[in-house]
Amino acid sequence: VTVVVIFENVVSLSAFLRYGKCCSLIKIFIGYRYFCLRINKFQILSQLLIQRRHIPVHKRFHIRRGSDWTAGFFIDPTGHFDCRQRIVIHSSCRIDLFAHSHLVQKFHHIGALYLRRNLNGIDPVDRETNAFINANARITYSITDDLKLSAFGSYTYNVKENKKYIPTSIKAGLSNRGEAYRGDNKSQSMLANMMLTYKKAFGKHYINALALAEVQRVTNTGFGATVNGFSSDDFLYNNLQAGAVLKWGNNTSYYNNPSLASFMGRVNYSYADKYIVTVNARTDGSSKVGANNKWAFFPSASLAWVLSEEEFMKDIDIISNLKIRAGYGLAGNQDAISSYMSLPLMSPNGTTTVNGLPVVTMGVTRNYNPDLKWEVKKTFDVGFDLGMFDERLTLGFDYYNSKTTDLLYNYDVKVPPFTYPTLLANMGAMRNTGIEISLGGTPLKTKDMELNINANIAFQQNKLLSLNGTYMGEAMTAKEYMNLGGMNGAGFIGGYNQIIYQMVGQPVGVFYLPKCDGLVDNGFGDYTYHIQDIDGVEGVDLADGKDRYIAGQAMPKALLGANVSFRYKQFDIQVQMNGA
Repeated sequence: VTVVVIFENVVSLSAFLRYGKCCSLIKIFIGYRYFCLRINKFQILSQLLIQRRHIPVHKRFHIRRGSDWTAGFFIDPTGHFDCRQRIVIHSSCRIDLFAHSHLVQKFHHIGALYLRRNLNGIDPVDRETNAFINANARITYSITDDLKLSAFGSYTYNVKENKKYIPTSIKAGLSNRGEAYRGDNKSQSMLANMMLTYKKAFGKHYINALALAEVQRVTNTGFGATVNGFSSDDFLYNNLQAGAVLKWGNNTSYYNNPSLASFMGRVNYSYADKYIVTVNARTDGSSKVGANNKWAFFPSASLAWVLSEEEFMKDIDIISNLKIRAGYGLAGNQDAISSYMSLPLMSPNGTTTVNGLPVVTMGVTRNYNPDLKWEVKKTFDVGFDLGMFDERLTLGFDYYNSKTTDLLYNYDVKVPPFTYPTLLANMGAMRNTGIEISLGGTPLKTKDMELNINANIAFQQNKLLSLNGTYMGEAMTAKEYMNLGGMNGAGFIGGYNQIIYQMVGQPVGVFYLPKCDGLVDNGFGDYTYHIQDIDGVEGVDLADGKDRYIAGQAMPKALLGANVSFRYKQFDIQVQMNGA
């Protein structure tokens, strides 16, 4: 038995920089590994985190002071062993425990004195606790030297507990005589797959084939209760029975268990390490979509040509790798569909009295759509990879063009024939195009020291093509001007404060604003903004579709990233920068 113990102290620093329209986030990590215990081929990793954040805010006559506490610990034993070199077993189990506490104290400013608002009581308490466990294992059996069969299983458990109490002695708790809340949310995920792989090289030919079958089931459960009417603040949220008032609807619970099954096959063929062909075929089935659309087929294919392996490139010593590639494929998405959206669903919606006894009434909760199906994204990609000076300098370029059809969207519908005014349906289309460029270099590389510099930039364009369609004989379309966000604060209440919109034919999320061309004297010694009359109709009207124009988009047109790392023996430092 060999035991190796490694300690690591990690220090992280971050800074946010902004200049004009450009902003960036810089993170710096310095240190060695955290505690690591290795026994033969198994290792145990652990980390303890305790963090306290103090929040001082002074706004006019009020001071808000508080603190956030976060404490956590994780342990991750992992390892593998061989059995007669034919069977390999790998297992891992990670456990995370984190607790978060938020405490806020409010003070009131009178003259030169700061008086605590809650002089005789307690402060509001809001706490959250998280626990996370993940265990997985893989077993691989070598049928032959080229053919291997493996089985993988994973179990993930996550639980979050929320506790909150608003005391009776502060303004927020006076009307309801205090308020206590306890909530518990659990999620369990089980995943299993079987995979058969075949790898064979003969002469200049090489084949790598894979067949995969996978199933996944997620179970989400939870409950919550809110009570009021406390005669004492001593119990906090630890005794909900101390609250005299439990309103109907303030105690809730839920359960859902969506499942997903997938089958995939892939063949990768290369000749003389120059010409590479990859073909994928997969089909996925989801319990969330409609009965007639459970399964969908998503094929893809790609080609690559390694020019640096050609004879006419052998004399160019500075180029160590040059590959051009292209691909086309389909991908599916069903994450926007909640459980049971394709099925008629009934749930409690009120109370009544029958024969002198209280009875809970049931009703249809929402419109259901039995024709829900997968969103489909079709993507074409072309690019190249260039390596120079034995990969000390690298350059990558990609261009992509994708179109998403059967886009999921919540439409406004008529009542009747529908029970509720909104319906989730597949009718939209959207296009995304972009260019991604990456550049990397290793100017220093020795046994003890190494310096790596990497940077990338991505230019992206997005356009919402359509949101129109017909369902059950009813024409459905999205609003021409769908507001997504606005500005709040002094001077915006009751005004035209919506500024971010969604419009067909434009990127998702555009700034739709009035246009100002300067300040004018109002005749009373003050100046006001002069808003242009854009639509040509007499008078300025700031309503949607009137005197407004598209000033830009909310999503960045370009994303930037950079990473600089330096290593000296066992010591390393890393700087990461991101911007838009």
